[in-house]
Amino acid sequence: MSNQIIESTKTSSGYTYSLTTKFLQSEDGDTVGVYGIDITGCGECAFLSDISTDFERVHELFLLLSQEQAYPVHLAEIAEDMINEWSQSPKKH
Repeated sequence: MSNQIIESTKTSSGYTYSLTTKFLQSEDGDTVGVYGIDITGCGECAFLSDISTDFERVHELFLLLSQEQAYPVHLAEIAEDMINEWSQSPKKH
């Protein structure tokens, strides 16, 4: 299945940050939405299509990346750090 863009923003640095979703079938037959992030621009691109099924957390990461104007090369490292942080702290409600 292809990714669908949920939200996108272009920054003054020339990069476009996109929050994406796609639907996958789980092993037990359920359809599950997973969320990812794409960063493109200036001849560079990076994408992680399946960061988490938790929209709120991936959206938080998307906002952080776009506000800080992170370079595509840093997407995987920053996402990994956030995922590690999520696993260490309960979700805020």
